Amino acid sequence: MLKKSVSEKHEIGHRLKKLRLALSETQQDMANDLNISLSHWSKIEVGAVGLGGGLLYMVSHKYGISRDWILEGGRWRRFARRSLPGTTRITATAWMKMSFANR
Repeated sequence: MLKKSVSEKHEIGHRLKKLRLALSETQQDMANDLNISLSHWSKIEVGAVGLGGGLLYMVSHKYGISRDWILEGGRWRRFARRSLPGTTRITATAWMKMSFANR
C-alpha cells in the first residue's frame, strides 16, 4: 500500500472518480474491470482507503493514463502507446471532460 495522508487519498479518489465519470462508467463497472469489490472501489473514490501499488498499475494500464496523474494530479496525460488486449483506451471526448472538469 502506498503511504498517503487522508487528504492525498481523498484527492486520488477524486481524480479516479473524474476518470470514471469521463468514461461514463458506474462504480460497479470499474470494480468489475479491475477485479475488485464494489465496496473497495467506492472506498477508494471517497478516500477511505488508499490505492495499492498493484491496483495503481492496473488502473494506469487498463485505462492508459499516467500513474503520476493518479497520484499527484496536475496536467492529465494519456500514454502514447498501442492499445493492448484487455485495455480500455479513453476517448478524446472523455479526455477533454477530464482535462477541463472540476479544475
